[in-house]
Amino acid sequence: MRKALIAATFAGAIAIPGTAVAGPSLYDISILLGADDPFAAAFYGVAPGLPTEIPAFLPAPITRAPFSPTPVAPQPMPIAPTVPVAIEADAPTAVPVEVRLDPVTQRDPTVRQIMGLALDQAYLAANFGFLTAGDASNSGTGVNNKWVFESGILVQAAYGYRLQDTTTEIEIAGRAVGAKTVTESGGAAVKATGNVTVLSFLANVTYEFPNQYQVTPYALGGLGFARYSAARVAAAGSSTVKSDDWVIGYQLGAGLLYPLNDKWALDVSYRYFATTQPELKNAAGLAFKTDVSHHNFLMGARFKL
Repeated sequence: MRKALIAATFAGAIAIPGTAVAGPSLYDISILLGADDPFAAAFYGVAPGLPTEIPAFLPAPITRAPFSPTPVAPQPMPIAPTVPVAIEADAPTAVPVEVRLDPVTQRDPTVRQIMGLALDQAYLAANFGFLTAGDASNSGTGVNNKWVFESGILVQAAYGYRLQDTTTEIEIAGRAVGAKTVTESGGAAVKATGNVTVLSFLANVTYEFPNQYQVTPYALGGLGFARYSAARVAAAGSSTVKSDDWVIGYQLGAGLLYPLNDKWALDVSYRYFATTQPELKNAAGLAFKTDVSHHNFLMGARFKL
């Protein structure tokens, strides 16, 4: 047994070479163990009577499993805005870029803040159109007739402030219609001359309806005051009227906005305008009240400041 322990120690010592050895190495321990030593046969697998050579003890190689990173699913890109965003033209790598947003996304306050867009915007508006005036029934002491008008024209300008989907604006508008006929009570219509003008000053509130399209519909309501003027409205058999009065005016309407770019938008609208009854006087000095109602059809533009 002592021989076997010495042999094992010796074998362990000589199995750690100082330099790399190509291929397996064999070491002869017959000088320490007899060829028929039973320990050698049991421990090293050397049968009695056979050469007592054992393989060198070589360190087992260290292996590592290959590194496999966990795949990350690609994330969808956010939808881009309707306003043009350009890189500085003098930048060395400047490339013109236009980013677009759908109409609903561009209204989102968070998106507008990220894109550097104003949540609140002031604007100027100008519109031109035509109108049809309702028949005016005139009644007072000694006065009972009806005025019928030709189609007329109107111009309108406004300064407004947009707060997300709601805007408030101050509007000034001028309307003019020509007198067509005057019909006295129980008589026939007689061709008339002269015209009627209405200058109005209104405060409007509009609400824009968000949708998936570029065209934005809106509803409008306004209240203010107006100056009604009859300029020499006359007909055969009727007293000439040259008079004016200040009255309360109001309007209701709806329209469509279509953005042309980040500053300009096309505006098409219909507005019903009416006032309380103005009190006028004819050439004979007789006072009477009349009716005022207009159907207005407008087209114009809105410019963001």
